[in-house]
Amino acid sequence: MLSRFAKFGIKKLDESLGGGLERNSLNLISGKTGTGKTILALTWLAEGAKNGEKCTFISTTMETDRIKNYMKRIMGNKVNKITFRDFTPEPKELMPINEEVIKELFDKKLRVEGKIDRLVIDSISTFERVLLDQSMIRKFFYILSRQLAENKCTSIFVEEARKASSPIWDETRNICESFIELTTLPTRTKLVRALRIVKRYGVSHPLEWLPFEITNKGVKLLNGRYIERNEDVVFIRK
Repeated sequence: MLSRFAKFGIKKLDESLGGGLERNSLNLISGKTGTGKTILALTWLAEGAKNGEKCTFISTTMETDRIKNYMKRIMGNKVNKITFRDFTPEPKELMPINEEVIKELFDKKLRVEGKIDRLVIDSISTFERVLLDQSMIRKFFYILSRQLAENKCTSIFVEEARKASSPIWDETRNICESFIELTTLPTRTKLVRALRIVKRYGVSHPLEWLPFEITNKGVKLLNGRYIERNEDVVFIRK
């Protein structure tokens, strides 16, 4: 029997999320290139695989063989317990946008069959670039999120950060139950990676930027620290 929460296995992050991600929920990780989005998402999958859960990673950008080889250096053989799928969507494969087409997309093209406990799609920005039209994007993600919920799958969408002026800025954020944003911030001597929980329904969570490092064991939050901004420079405080 699955535990109530789908944890990251990162103590401070799970505590800040109220225990982890809710089961059967849709969640979002967003940030610029190089901020650690994929590593954070795969850390979450590896935690599930370690506990015997069925975990799948779908890449719409980089080939999964390259991702898998890199992540083996961090996670070791735990990566082998994750199912990897490559998929570069074309408009004709997504049309018309309805439940039958999206179900076929997962069952046949992605071979995502049976019960999946944890799913990551990295990145959903590819679908947005293919669909372009705001109403089509909204309909696609609505149907997809509903199907994932019906299958009782806990999911993370990974998204490339975009400008606030984007006409589709709120689409994925509105349907997700939690939203974690990643970035890099300047200190006096270097850039530091940081994350913050923008949204987590039903939980009183911290809003500060939390600095983290990518180590040979994955993502590590700097315990007891947060980032304080002073003009254009940030300071790491305890």
